[in-house]
Amino acid sequence: MSASPAAPAAPVSGVAQAAAEALSEVASLWGQKAYSDVVLTFGPVDAFSESDTNASRKRKRGAASSNAAAMKQGANAASEPEPVPPEVKRLHVHSTILIMHSSVLRSKVISYPGAERPVRIEIKLDDEADVAAFEDVSWGMYHGGKLPAEDMTVGRALAIARLADAYVVNIVLWAAIEWLNQQASLAWDDALRVCHAPVSVRDRLDLGKATTAMLERAGDLEVAMNDEQVRTQLIELPETALVALLSDERLAVAAESTVVALTIKWAQQRRLAKVPDQMANCIRLKHLHSGYLAGVTHFFPRWTADVVALVCVGKHLSSAWQDVRTMLNAPQVLVRASQLERPKSSITAAKFKVVMSLINVAAAFGNAVEKQFIQEVLTSSGTYYGGYCWRLEATVRPDPDASSHYFVDVHILQTVSANSSTGGFVERNIAVACTAKDHAHNKEFSTQKGTAGNLGWGWTDFFEISLAAWDSNVFERCADDAGNLNFEVCAEL
Repeated sequence: MSASPAAPAAPVSGVAQAAAEALSEVASLWGQKAYSDVVLTFGPVDAFSESDTNASRKRKRGAASSNAAAMKQGANAASEPEPVPPEVKRLHVHSTILIMHSSVLRSKVISYPGAERPVRIEIKLDDEADVAAFEDVSWGMYHGGKLPAEDMTVGRALAIARLADAYVVNIVLWAAIEWLNQQASLAWDDALRVCHAPVSVRDRLDLGKATTAMLERAGDLEVAMNDEQVRTQLIELPETALVALLSDERLAVAAESTVVALTIKWAQQRRLAKVPDQMANCIRLKHLHSGYLAGVTHFFPRWTADVVALVCVGKHLSSAWQDVRTMLNAPQVLVRASQLERPKSSITAAKFKVVMSLINVAAAFGNAVEKQFIQEVLTSSGTYYGGYCWRLEATVRPDPDASSHYFVDVHILQTVSANSSTGGFVERNIAVACTAKDHAHNKEFSTQKGTAGNLGWGWTDFFEISLAAWDSNVFERCADDAGNLNFEVCAEL
């Protein structure tokens, strides 16, 4: 018996039309109770706790009611759940849709005890933002993996991707990832949101746009370090995001030591004793001052004595650097380090102003007299430059030759971090001026000095005034009308 001829294949356009109609039928079920066999309740975990407490109180009151009242309400008890707070959502959905699109929700449907229908599933989420995102994910399951078209933002798409990933709704997850990757550019806040996405979501995203957005705000790292908000945001970045930024050829610095200082701050923020190797690999050792390098090796386990010695040898000539990198058994930290010098920052020196109130000088003087010991004068913070935090420190000090007299000393301090010294021996040029009202009595000093350890460098008896008792009038020529001493500092590496 001969085989029957095969039926002619349906035209492609017909298949597409049939699929579209099927999707439309599924979408029409969204929000409808028709054929629904699952009640999906989701909301913030705190709202569930409150709802459970209220339900418990109702049950206690109900225990005292008559059997007749219980019989009257019993018919609806199985089908109508307890009312929920406004922040909790309740959807009538279909087990077929849940089972098809989410392995997590499928397991909840299958494991539901008993034969009673509808199946009741509770999803406890972190906050109301997650509630909105979970509703978007649920909507997407009914609409072929689409995202809601109205008011879609990067933050909303990331929240959808995060919840879709958590509940393994891949059709919606990839729709959110595709939408995010199609964005032509990102704003700074959106770039930070992308960077802080869970790793399982972030690994699917194109981080190039986020890096470009970060470079628009933090592309000059010296400027960024002096913006407290941006500096904090950089320190709080996930490791992969900061590595991407520090590896970018467009990042500008005054000195490679600024990159080192940022990585140290990042590690200390997380209570890490060492900078992670992946982050350390971003540092361009060829362009890092040898004295600075030697002072911060305790943060970098792979910067051994051999590495420091080879860096010092290789920095003198480009040919020597190549020889060091290609020598037999050359340390991988040198082989992998980029040789390119970064673009130059717009900041070429640490220039900052300090306003010191004579009231604070008087307080320090009183403490010095009482304790017969050096006392620091409270001053404003300094500035970041070249891998250091620079600040001016003034102290009131007893005269060692005449203990009843006191001087005001001024020093410039520089630190890599709160928990380390100045990071090796680095030469610096420092100029300090205290501007007088008439400029005729300005106090100006400058010096060129190398630094090592955590000691500042400056001038004893800066004002050339010896005080046996406090008298603000002796500072009249140096102070402004508000009773402040005004300093201008310039430090160069």
